[in-house]
Amino acid sequence: MDYSGYGMSHTRLLADHKELIRAEYSFDSRLTARFDAVVGPRLAGGKKLIVIHLRRGDYGYGQFFRAPCAWYQQWMSLQGFTSDSHVLYIASEDPGRYRARFPGFVVITADDLGTPASLAPYFDFLAMTRADALAVANSSFSFFAAMLNAKAGCFVRPAAPRGGLVPFDPWDAEPLLDQKLSPEEHLRLKEID
Repeated sequence: MDYSGYGMSHTRLLADHKELIRAEYSFDSRLTARFDAVVGPRLAGGKKLIVIHLRRGDYGYGQFFRAPCAWYQQWMSLQGFTSDSHVLYIASEDPGRYRARFPGFVVITADDLGTPASLAPYFDFLAMTRADALAVANSSFSFFAAMLNAKAGCFVRPAAPRGGLVPFDPWDAEPLLDQKLSPEEHLRLKEID
């Protein structure tokens, strides 16, 4: 079956087809086996998986703002997530840059999976579909992963006017928030990142 179109309509229009849409998208078993072999042992003892998406590469203009890592740190702190109960996966074009921002946590990135860098986006997407708590970017990439995630009890995304992360329902929301920022505002967010 082929799907085509812009795909940025409010997701309540698709909610009645949630299970069909989720069933249409599955991962190659080689990807899931590699992911499970590396991530699985780190979740031993019932630890939960937090995934944050720090979109960087092509962001920094218009509505595509770079939500500062500090917003994700603040959200994790407010949720009471600790290294005793949670493991963190960072999905980003430059995840190593943010690893040290979460001291004490076991931090996993696509780089830790021992595969070619070209596979990183696939593993990042897979991780987001497996998260127990998911903090996305203002990005259709991570938003769609949230739609496919049937496990998470918490979904949040950046809201520039609020200066932080806000809850959302992947099946009852706009995929992208129309929060156009000035070049000066983009620069300020990049500086505090």
